[in-house]
Amino acid sequence: MKNTLKAELHQAFHNRFFYISFFLMLAFSVFGVFFMELPRESGFDLWREYRFDENGTPLTTLFLPATGLYCKWLGGDAGQFTTAAFYFLVFLVCTVPFSWSLVSEKQSGYESHMVLSAGKPAYYISKYFASFLSGAFVIIVPLLTNFILSACFVPAFQPEPYADLYYGVPVTYLWSSLYVTHPLLYVLLYILLAGVMAGMWATVGVSLAFLVQNRFVVMILPYLLLLFFHVMWSHFAGSILNLQIQLSPFYFIIPRAIEYTNSGWVILTWIAAILLFDLLVYWRKGLCSDVL
Repeated sequence: MKNTLKAELHQAFHNRFFYISFFLMLAFSVFGVFFMELPRESGFDLWREYRFDENGTPLTTLFLPATGLYCKWLGGDAGQFTTAAFYFLVFLVCTVPFSWSLVSEKQSGYESHMVLSAGKPAYYISKYFASFLSGAFVIIVPLLTNFILSACFVPAFQPEPYADLYYGVPVTYLWSSLYVTHPLLYVLLYILLAGVMAGMWATVGVSLAFLVQNRFVVMILPYLLLLFFHVMWSHFAGSILNLQIQLSPFYFIIPRAIEYTNSGWVILTWIAAILLFDLLVYWRKGLCSDVL
């Protein structure tokens, strides 16, 4: 199992599809820094204007906290083109690095060799695990890169509860209490959430590889299915059913609210549904099928 997993991880992180997807998302994260509305000098000017009274209470305006790091990095500024592009590409790019590999190995006959030498459980579980990690990596690292680079240009003003109108983080939003008390932890949790959801969605591609024999279908179909759900939810369920909660992964992984609030239960339901789908396909098409 250990050697099989090591080989799959090496393959997942050393192929042209991984490099293309990773550097694409990294480019969006870097461009997002240059597209910030607040230039470096303005950031330092605001930093010099930020003062505290004798009790340590910040003397500031409603505008000032909204110009800081937690509102200006990629995940905090929903008005940026790079933010919209990045988060709408998350569930497409995450399947590109490695979800296709099982299809290629089925076609080449390498799957049969690995099943004989490593066994079905070790081989298939390693595929899922490597796909999860590579899918999460191409999202987490660019987001962290953007946040760190953004911190070099704008001050990290502590968010204030009275300025929540500027933040787009309602009190009902997941982990919202952390935003004004521990904003760095809040950002890191949402970066991790985006990575976990991307990694989970990448495993859907592996499951589809048991059902279809085209690697481009494996990479693209999961995104198209999720996009269809997103459109149906935005234009049907939200307006007709009037449900004031965000069901679309496109939006609930963003650190600020888009249209509706999010819910931890909705996120856990998505994860559970993906796990159930993967387990059913793995059991039915992987363990119970004859690949020799």
